[in-house]
Amino acid sequence: MRRTLLDWGPVVGWMLVIFAASSRPKIPFQDDVPDWFSHILLYLVLSVLASRAWSGGGPLDWRPAALV
Repeated sequence: MRRTLLDWGPVVGWMLVIFAASSRPKIPFQDDVPDWFSHILLYLVLSVLASRAWSGGGPLDWRPAALV
């Protein structure tokens, strides 16, 4: 159970960050960064965290990364 929380906790936490940022009408750095770039950055971090969780916290394998 502890290992599952360590693997998937950051994924769920980052999803909450994305949800909180998308529920606000305007986020503080929105004027400085293009919308498409912030989406790429937020979802890139999510994909890395999900790949890490699917690989069990070990070295990243191409199969979980391809699934993400």
